[in-house]
Amino acid sequence: MYLVEEEVPGAEPQAFADDTEVVTRTKPDMTRAVALTEEFCGDTGQRPNARKSKWTVLRAKRPPDEEEGGRKRKRKSEAEANPRIAGQEAEKVAWLKCLGAGLGTDGGAQKVLSSRLDEASKIAKRAGKLPLPQEKKERIYASVVIPKAIYGVEVQGPEKKWLAQLTAAIERGLAGRDRRGRCAAISLSLVRKGHLVDPPVAVHYRRVMTWMALMKDSERCRAHMQAAARVFPCPSTSGPVHLLDGTLEAMKWQRTGPWSIRIPDDHTDETETGDGRGKEVDLRTLDDLKELGHLAREALRLWRWRNIDRKNLEGIGEGVDRNATLRLLEVGRGKGEAREERGATAVNLSAYERGVLRHIMADAVLPQTRLHQRKMQPSATCKYCGKEDEDHLHMWWRCGEWDAIRTTYAVTALEWQEWPKCMSVCGIKPKRERGGEGAGAWVCRGLTRQLVNSVQGMMVQITLERQRRDKKPVQRENDGRGLAYPWEWAPQETEVIQNSLADYMPRNWKHGRVLYLALAHWLASLRWAKSEEEMAVTFIELAVDFEVESGMDLPRRCWGCSRRSKEPKMGSFCRQERNQ
Repeated sequence: MYLVEEEVPGAEPQAFADDTEVVTRTKPDMTRAVALTEEFCGDTGQRPNARKSKWTVLRAKRPPDEEEGGRKRKRKSEAEANPRIAGQEAEKVAWLKCLGAGLGTDGGAQKVLSSRLDEASKIAKRAGKLPLPQEKKERIYASVVIPKAIYGVEVQGPEKKWLAQLTAAIERGLAGRDRRGRCAAISLSLVRKGHLVDPPVAVHYRRVMTWMALMKDSERCRAHMQAAARVFPCPSTSGPVHLLDGTLEAMKWQRTGPWSIRIPDDHTDETETGDGRGKEVDLRTLDDLKELGHLAREALRLWRWRNIDRKNLEGIGEGVDRNATLRLLEVGRGKGEAREERGATAVNLSAYERGVLRHIMADAVLPQTRLHQRKMQPSATCKYCGKEDEDHLHMWWRCGEWDAIRTTYAVTALEWQEWPKCMSVCGIKPKRERGGEGAGAWVCRGLTRQLVNSVQGMMVQITLERQRRDKKPVQRENDGRGLAYPWEWAPQETEVIQNSLADYMPRNWKHGRVLYLALAHWLASLRWAKSEEEMAVTFIELAVDFEVESGMDLPRRCWGCSRRSKEPKMGSFCRQERNQ
């Protein structure tokens, strides 16, 4: 390396273990550097690998000072001989792989990052199946999946489809497959640390933080950036500088020079004292990047939220009051205050209720109108009060069936009609008190942290009451009882299943209306245990009881019998054994 640096002016050799590379300005300089490397290998008893040696051209433009008479000089190096290694001519490629990242000018290097994102998506899917709490899964994604996926994003941009695939895999791994319809931007960048688990945010954060660290500490990188600024004026059109400018544009920051940026006043603490032109920052004079890193994370969150295209999250693009919105989640995880009283009501959520609150914030609760649009319900009318169609606003604020819950949390007198949709529907308080224009203007006056938590607690309790009445199975861990019928699925004794249930008979039901109604009436006639400790019935015992009670035989396919063989499989039984 030192020999090439001394003999070839402008050459930049680097070595990583047994791999070496050199960057030169002209082809003759590269030929000279290769000859010196071969000479060194001969003196030390080494042999270069001609088959693996490649060379490429990374810059297609010349600086302005190399122009003559307003016209660029023709490159004489094009007609010169290609570098030769061990007597063989080195292969010229359109792109090459350097330290795991693809470098090139024709887009072929995109294959390297796309394959890495595909591998990271597979790891994310496997990690999502691990029987671990969400906090530990977040650590796995932040330490294993994201670093592997975004390696090299400083010099090449990932394709949107691969990034979307990775985002979906991480979101499903944290929330579960059954909880679809969640807004990934909220689930990953508001409830959690977006720069660690949200791929779009992590890509931009890695890119801007790498640039700021290099401009602060590396004199060599400053020289490269200054040279690039002469070739590619701000904003640039290609290469790593173009990617950096795209990131800064998304953050609404501006690169005013090779190592200086301008940050808007509303992104800093100088909103009221600033002159409106923003804060100029020279990266060379900074002691550390902690403050800029915090501002970059906040700017990237705002960028992520501004791109949300959901009516129920209207107003979130203005920013979020994280202190008020996330307090209930942080208290449950041991990061906030122990308990806060509001009158006679204590808002403190269990682990399951915190999961429900994350579900509400991500706009994943399905009212009757959405279910009807998806053809999952025959009508959009509220099935609890029956007065009007059930949308989110009716469910949270107008349905008379939940007045007692609203009274308990003292939210009946709130002027929710003036709030933005993100607060009145999803319980997310915006950072500003006013926003929007014209008919979409909104106001959040007098919304303290305690009131926001009361609204969130009210939404959680209404959701739980709806689940209880709809008899949705509660997600629970395996308690070792095998085929025992879950106690949470048991209907109440006072319930009577009417013949109208046949209207909801599944489309793929192939055993007739009579058997379906018999099953429904038998289920309503059962008497269920009052506690889990008394519950010890298995599925096969329930099947025997049904056949004895109704006098009907269950279809053979329900018991897993083979079509070709008449011998029943394990878990089934024959008529003689049942009679005994």
